[in-house]
Amino acid sequence: MRPAKPIKEPRRWRKLIGRGVVALLILLVAGAAVFVFTAGKGKFSLANLLGSATIIAFGHGAPIAGESSGRTNILVYGMTEDGLRTDSIILVSYYWQQKKVVTLNIPRDLYVYDGYENDKMGEVYAYALAREPKNSTYPDQYVASVISKEYHIPINYWVQFNMVGEVDFVNAIGGITVNVPDSFTDCEYPTWNYSGYVRPCPSFTAGVQHMNGATALVFSRSRHSLQNNEGSDFARSKRQALVIQSVMTKLRSMGIVGNLTEISHYLSILGDNLTTNMSTSEMVSFAATMKDVNPQTDYVKAAWETGNGFLCDSATTSGEYITLYGAEGSCVLGEGGIGAGGYQDSEYRELAIYFVQHLLSSGAKSQTSFMTTAEQALGYDSTSNSSDSTGTTNSSESP
Repeated sequence: MRPAKPIKEPRRWRKLIGRGVVALLILLVAGAAVFVFTAGKGKFSLANLLGSATIIAFGHGAPIAGESSGRTNILVYGMTEDGLRTDSIILVSYYWQQKKVVTLNIPRDLYVYDGYENDKMGEVYAYALAREPKNSTYPDQYVASVISKEYHIPINYWVQFNMVGEVDFVNAIGGITVNVPDSFTDCEYPTWNYSGYVRPCPSFTAGVQHMNGATALVFSRSRHSLQNNEGSDFARSKRQALVIQSVMTKLRSMGIVGNLTEISHYLSILGDNLTTNMSTSEMVSFAATMKDVNPQTDYVKAAWETGNGFLCDSATTSGEYITLYGAEGSCVLGEGGIGAGGYQDSEYRELAIYFVQHLLSSGAKSQTSFMTTAEQALGYDSTSNSSDSTGTTNSSESP
């Protein structure tokens, strides 16, 4: 069955610019799970960025969308090599009061009615591109609108990256150090042109290891291992969050970049591989806010996986794997499991929405703790006397 339709002192400028640019790199790379796409040389030119940073130095920074409500939401799209599909969709939320960043990967296999057809979340971009091939920003904006409607939160900005940028950028900063949680080998990792599989098989050993750009790319994209449950898209999402944290940590350890030649080098990498609807002045203004974020204490890696209480593994009538809202064991499309979009609803979908609306607190909780809190807040626990039982949004985490 298919889901129902439709559903200030002038002398300080050098220091401010240095901090702003470094923080900008942290923000954009961290928010991207370090996948990167297309061009933006004009927007990211050194002259434009330094000009915006100078304006901030005189106290006239651009206002950031979401600041007044306490939360700025950015969708980051990691593109496939052909630029036709979103290989990953990451929701990045900055909480202004708590001064913390939270990331959550939206499942690429989540079944969704996007307003035109039923497909996987990772395919919404491709269908949007096919509808308006001459409108370069329409697909990005459309995916953002689908996510916004599904989880009832504003998407303030979007950022698009491609895979080449991850390799180049990680190499440019001298590589990253990652604490690999589990050993695994992936003998079905594709070559760049998808003509076959990489040989020898990419392999990772549990423990701390230094990665160059190519290795970090494989680590963050691998999803065909048969070992230690590392072969799922959800396991890959957790690894992407580790790469984000490692990049943030490396950039922070580099301190203030005062050499304009080095800054220009980093900006040229971003400029060749990034597209965003955030203006130059907004990026630099946001960067000034983000400069003090500590990736070890101020970054929450929220994670979803099937069997977590509201997501389950299923398949279409043709046998194609999909993720649904529902419980494992009764996860049949239209019979215990539902997709995103449309008018269909269930406790499971409401739990997912609650998670996203309360991303900071939900992402920091264990699965059991989250389910207890969310079910009481949504009124599914009849014994609850919680003052949040109406399901209203926590004021400290307004969307």
